[in-house]
Amino acid sequence: MGVRRRIAHLVAIFVVIGGGIVGVAAAPAHALSCYDGWLRSDANNKYVSVELGYGGGSNAMLRARASSVGPWERFEFCWGVQNNPGYLAIRSIANGKWVAAELGRTGNDYGMLRARSTSIGPWETFSGLTGLRNTTNWKWVTAELGQTGSRDAMLRARANSYGPWEHFTNSGP
Repeated sequence: MGVRRRIAHLVAIFVVIGGGIVGVAAAPAHALSCYDGWLRSDANNKYVSVELGYGGGSNAMLRARASSVGPWERFEFCWGVQNNPGYLAIRSIANGKWVAAELGRTGNDYGMLRARSTSIGPWETFSGLTGLRNTTNWKWVTAELGQTGSRDAMLRARANSYGPWEHFTNSGP
């Protein structure tokens, strides 16, 4: 795991400092650079959990609600999705599913993040070099601190601008 973290870190530094990769052949899809870790909302200082106790369309919703890291707060972060070193996919370790932005939903459920996918597609792909943005709707991922009850601090890809609710820290390399 330490080697994967160092490789992911070096790739990210190269992309940020170098402004991208020029003249390098695209890596095959299986050449993702992955590491295990956690995600924390800086707005409320809570760790992101996968809500596996929820039923129906809310099952595996992501919420920034935990005070410490347990099994539901562990993720695998994989860089190099769609042959782009700045693109990221996130997999819940608790249920083995990829995190998707629910872009087919409406209202307050639009863009809800859920660990529900068995493969990586457009809804499961995020740009992660500055903040976290879904690459389909290009909206920033937000911890919804204005919600109440079981939706308090749920994560949604819905913000047009980057602010305090869109700032996250992870246990990255």
